[in-house]
Amino acid sequence: MVCSKCGENNEGTNFCIKCGEKLIILPPGRMFIKVTGILYIIFAFIGFISGGMLLSSLNKLDPLFMYSMEIPLSVFKTITIFSMIAASLQALIGILGVKYCNDLEKTKVLLICVIGLFAMGITSIIITAVYGLLSWVSIFEFVLPILFLVGVLKNLKAIGGLNNLKAKGVN
Repeated sequence: MVCSKCGENNEGTNFCIKCGEKLIILPPGRMFIKVTGILYIIFAFIGFISGGMLLSSLNKLDPLFMYSMEIPLSVFKTITIFSMIAASLQALIGILGVKYCNDLEKTKVLLICVIGLFAMGITSIIITAVYGLLSWVSIFEFVLPILFLVGVLKNLKAIGGLNNLKAKGVN
């Protein structure tokens, strides 16, 4: 490990042999989790604002436009509200990712978050498929959760896997 204070290379010690600084082991998946967490926060903010703007203007939309979409207004509102709820959950997961990216003991929390991200993505694809709105772009729904999962798996590997996490009594 390299000391963050003086740059000395230290192997097998908890403190720097040159300056005495406590050495901190940074989780290997921290950057995947942190970057995707920040992206989730940004995209959630954009999604929440655009969903709110869309909901506030739905009653003012031209009826011919709504007719051309072949989707009832109530269904369109439901999809928009679901998107806003998903955006809120993505913001929460993004915040947790940024907050816990350096904490190996919170790996289980992040694993639950990534399972939730995949569940939201699958639900979104099902809803869009039911109403005939599914396209190949829907696959991008899983890019960020996969990157988040890579970070979580790297952290799990660093602590010896999920069984080791359970053995330590981490909740």
